[in-house]
Amino acid sequence: MKRTTLLLFIVSLIYHTEAGAQAYDLRLETVTNDAVTNGHFDVKVQIKSSTGSFNLGLGNLAFAYNAEGLYASVSPDDGSKAPEIYQAYNFNSGNYDPLTLTEPVRGLLSLNVNYDFESSGNGQTVGTSWMDVATIRFTIRNTMENTGLEWQDDVAGGDLNPVIVYNDALPGTVVSRSSATGNATALPVSYLFFTAAASEAENLLEWATATEENCERFDIECSVNALDWETIGEVPGSGNSINILYYQYAHRTSYMGTVYYRLKQWDYDGSAHYSMVVKVEGAQIGQQVALYPNPARHQVQVVLSGYGKASEYFIYSPNGVPVLEGCLPEGEQKVDISGISPGFYIMAITGLGNYPLMVE
Repeated sequence: MKRTTLLLFIVSLIYHTEAGAQAYDLRLETVTNDAVTNGHFDVKVQIKSSTGSFNLGLGNLAFAYNAEGLYASVSPDDGSKAPEIYQAYNFNSGNYDPLTLTEPVRGLLSLNVNYDFESSGNGQTVGTSWMDVATIRFTIRNTMENTGLEWQDDVAGGDLNPVIVYNDALPGTVVSRSSATGNATALPVSYLFFTAAASEAENLLEWATATEENCERFDIECSVNALDWETIGEVPGSGNSINILYYQYAHRTSYMGTVYYRLKQWDYDGSAHYSMVVKVEGAQIGQQVALYPNPARHQVQVVLSGYGKASEYFIYSPNGVPVLEGCLPEGEQKVDISGISPGFYIMAITGLGNYPLMVE
């Protein structure tokens, strides 16, 4: 699986530089992808020497991203969901001042390695194994967009805010880059949603994909502590598809505590990728939430049984925009959806979970 239109990515951008006996590679690796609006997308910045080794001095590790898919720190965004250094590693203490992250223009980030040249020759040695620099945390704006992660050229390339790497033992000496190759690579499956909800004697998992490429199957994994996982079943994938596809899996269980679920999606080449984690709060036998018909036109019937109280609901578009809200009593209630455009939505029922809704 190579490309999709959704924001579900394993990113591996590798750039190669050569300067005499010294050369460096940079890489971006996806760490976390919640794959939902306002979820987290974490990417790790790594560096290594491809020939020999050198001591890293100052560094300006600059890369672009798609501000239509990920929130920015500059206008028109208010900065509340701005990219941030989630974790700093090898170049953040000792002879280095703390790493900083700046956004000189919207959609362009600079991870700044701040070295004290008065300590010349005492910088961190960069060898031929990948070294972590920092994990950058983004907030997802729109799951239908690409991340757009792409390294800037080096200083000779003429880019605004280029990548610059200095040798600390030779102040002012730039380790230059002679070539740059690679692009963002998407995960094989792009999810529209993944939800889990309790019903009588079982937990119902539902998910939908917008695109699939070489998708062999989905393993369903379950945990009671979100640490130790067990495979409880599998659902066949659809190989290659550019159409919206729906999946369900019913986990019959009498366990009354909180249960966590995730999908492990397998490619035909044997590689695997995890979905976000969803959970079902401990529900008692006899409690049920149901939406029908689904897909629905003009109105949808919502059934709440066994909870003994009314609940608020909110219907969200795939981009996380609320389009309808109201209150559901215990029992059955018709919800008028005639004012909603056809498409995919999520009905969030306060305290009871999220439920996919297709409007025709």
